Amino acid sequence: MGSIIANGANGRLYLTASGVSKKVDPTTFAVTSTAFGTVMAINTLTNKLYATGGNNLQIINGATEVIQTTIGLTYTPASMGINTELGHLYLANSAGNSLEVRNPSTGALIATFSLATFGDTPNRAMTVDSIRGRIYVTANIGGSPVLLVIEDLTTARNSRSNL
Repeated sequence: MGSIIANGANGRLYLTASGVSKKVDPTTFAVTSTAFGTVMAINTLTNKLYATGGNNLQIINGATEVIQTTIGLTYTPASMGINTELGHLYLANSAGNSLEVRNPSTGALIATFSLATFGDTPNRAMTVDSIRGRIYVTANIGGSPVLLVIEDLTTARNSRSNL
C-alpha cells in the first residue's frame, strides 16, 4: 500500500495501491478502483483532485470523479501540494531538481523554482502552508535527507473565488 489522502469536501478517501488510486468508503471500508491515476493533492474549496497517470497531470472533478483536463509532463511528479490562498498547484520534479507552480484550474505553468543550485532533489513528501505562502518539501543533498522551506513569491494573494 501507498499513501492515503482524504477529500474534505465530500469525505471520500483515496488509497494508492500498485500505482493506482482506489476509492475507500470511510464507513464500510469497501474499496473501489478509480478511472484515473494516483491522487496526490486535493483542493477542498473547489472539490478538485490532482493525480498522476504516468507522465500526465490529471485534474479531476472530485464530485463526479471525471477527469476534466490532462496535461502531458516530461516527468512523473514525486509529490504535489495545493495553495488555496495563492491559487497554486505545486509539482515536485525530481529529474529537473525543481518545483513547478501551476494553475490549479487549467494546469498552465506559472513559474518554476529551481533547486539545482543547492544540489537539492525534491522527493516524496510535500505540504503547503497556505496562510504563510510556504512550501515544505523533503529533498536529498548529497544523499542526506533535508526539509526545504520555500516561500512562494510569484504573485499576490488571490481571492478564493478565483480558484
